[in-house]
Amino acid sequence: MDVTHDLADAVALALTRGRARLSAGTSSLAVGVHGSHVLVGPLVAPDGHGGCADCALAWWSDVSPHTAGGPPADVGLDWSPVVRAMVARVLADAPALWRRAVLVLDRDTGRLSTHRFLVHPACVACANPAQPPEPLDLSTPQPALAGPLRTRSFDREALREHLLDPRFGPVAHVSHDEESPLAVAHAQTAVPGRSRREGGQGIAASYADSEVPAMLEGVERALGGYRRPAVPVVVASWREVAHLAVDPRALGEHEPAPGG
Repeated sequence: MDVTHDLADAVALALTRGRARLSAGTSSLAVGVHGSHVLVGPLVAPDGHGGCADCALAWWSDVSPHTAGGPPADVGLDWSPVVRAMVARVLADAPALWRRAVLVLDRDTGRLSTHRFLVHPACVACANPAQPPEPLDLSTPQPALAGPLRTRSFDREALREHLLDPRFGPVAHVSHDEESPLAVAHAQTAVPGRSRREGGQGIAASYADSEVPAMLEGVERALGGYRRPAVPVVVASWREVAHLAVDPRALGEHEPAPGG
């Protein structure tokens, strides 16, 4: 996509064609219109850290399937002045604030909101490419890892800032079970590239503290239970990959059925 240097041109292009990029020094600002929603941001910089408009749209699709993307919708009003003001507001802030953030306008309701997102594992431009696993030594004791996650303390506000967002996730929703005698929190985490969610639950001395294990468990389930979208899938018989795979017979065979 070509980058334009004129704010009005970028807004007009986005409102008619759905996407535009506005030059902002060494960076570029994404302006997108999908259905009734206007998205201003992120501010994409050539720093190698990733985070682009496609990442945001991919998370949106994961969190709310069948609602993201699509061409601009005709809502019957001229929103150009509003969108230009949105762009000016973003450009007036420190660039770091919009590195992985989007200012979203719902033209159906007039609601304006700010959302943060992470690099999406399926983004061909931003995600780290899948690497083959390193050889794993299963025959000798391995040294303990420094700073294990299981005993590390986490700050609730930091987790909320980096993980919780109702539009882009990955943690899309956190709730409290107020009918339980315990302080129980539940977290819904989007699985990258799967358009489904995994739940996490936390119990602590307070609802605020219980959010920490709930969010961490949700992320653990989403990342540990599914293959990354960018990892290639191999479909083969065991004989074809015997040099890499475990012999399924070594795991035990079915016993014959009685009378079989």
